[in-house]
Amino acid sequence: MIGLLLCFMPVGVINAEGSSGKQAVSGGVTYTYRESREFRNAVEITGASVSGDVSVLKIPEVLDGKKVISVDFDRYFCVHIIGEDKTDAVVKKLVLPKSIRPVKAADNTGKMKYVPLDGLSGLEHIEVDPQNKFLKAQDGVLYNKDMTALLGYPEGKTASEYRMPSSITCSMAIRNRFIKKVVFSTNKKYKTAAAVSCDRLESIYLPDNITKVQGFNWCYKLKKIRWSKNLREIHGFKNCSSLKKIKIPDKVKVIGEESFRWCRNLEDVSFPSGLRKIEGSAFGGCLNLKKISPLPSSTAYIGIGAFAGTPGIKKVKKASYLLSSQNKKIKGKVGGKYRYVAVITLTKGKKRKYFDSQRVYALKSLENNLEVKRGSTKTLGITPGITVSTPTGFWKGWKLKTDILKFTSSNPRVAKVSQKGKVTGIRKGRAEITVRMRTMDVKCKIKVKVTR
Repeated sequence: MIGLLLCFMPVGVINAEGSSGKQAVSGGVTYTYRESREFRNAVEITGASVSGDVSVLKIPEVLDGKKVISVDFDRYFCVHIIGEDKTDAVVKKLVLPKSIRPVKAADNTGKMKYVPLDGLSGLEHIEVDPQNKFLKAQDGVLYNKDMTALLGYPEGKTASEYRMPSSITCSMAIRNRFIKKVVFSTNKKYKTAAAVSCDRLESIYLPDNITKVQGFNWCYKLKKIRWSKNLREIHGFKNCSSLKKIKIPDKVKVIGEESFRWCRNLEDVSFPSGLRKIEGSAFGGCLNLKKISPLPSSTAYIGIGAFAGTPGIKKVKKASYLLSSQNKKIKGKVGGKYRYVAVITLTKGKKRKYFDSQRVYALKSLENNLEVKRGSTKTLGITPGITVSTPTGFWKGWKLKTDILKFTSSNPRVAKVSQKGKVTGIRKGRAEITVRMRTMDVKCKIKVKVTR
């Protein structure tokens, strides 16, 4: 008889923590288990050996006289058919008793617990005892009891679309070979779109509550992305070779390392005006990338190899303040992760100093209240607060080069201001000039009075 064996070892299996596994029989199934470290007289099932024609695996509540508190079917310790001509999982349905609870931490913070089921590659449906106080299954998908966390999506579930319930605030990665479209939770507390590994995925919908997206690597058929309007960070669309054109959302500040690497058919990328960082190899190996919008002046960092291997992009136009990170004049420069760094230039007389722009935590005008006559002009002097400077944070007499600053007037009909900080009086009245760093969220305001 063809059997199902865990890790190809019938006895004394070594589990993920390195301790020897034990075995016991229940309902005709031989289970491999280990003692629970969190609960007394409780065990965790790590594998099973069943006949090849069994498609439903019903986990017992008690094994060897001890309560079954959890299951751990991860990708390395899973159920396989061992035969002469095939090796494949046959368990289509998993039934969990009322005693099972999520005990594994999904990350180092331990904020989310889950039930490892990745090893059941043929699983189509999950069922949970209604009396279970910790878990709930809906449409064959595993959630926590109050439906705020997605704990497990069956890898073999044949539905072509998954709409995440709006109650979800956090989720595990979705691994499935049939899904073509995923619509993520619209809950305001759901901020990070979880990783998806789906061979047939073609479309994702990211509601406006999502601020970070990551882990969509190797989704080869992904063509359509509905971006969140409040997205701040993008990490992980590596090897999504069906993407052709991307318009990065307006509020995105960071495009992470290797985010679009080896997207071989990507031809056109548009960047938002507020983009701050493009990390290393973000677009490396995009062999058909021929068009990018000019990098916005707010881009503070460009990583090493950000556009490597893109023959259509001969030269990336950089802002005047974007200098090589290896420039010895830069004080407090960042490490080798970035090829170019946004730098502020300070001048006092003939002296000049350079600092990484991220060291600026405040701006200050050399004139608290500016008075200018109608038809005349005055130039603002701006000095930065730098953490390594004087106790007050500002250097007296040092001026900041204006190319990294943006100037706006609250009332241009009274006083207008150029992008070099030159204020011109238009007519009698009052206005307020706002000065912002292009690369940082720091600013200062100067009151202006225009006289006759």
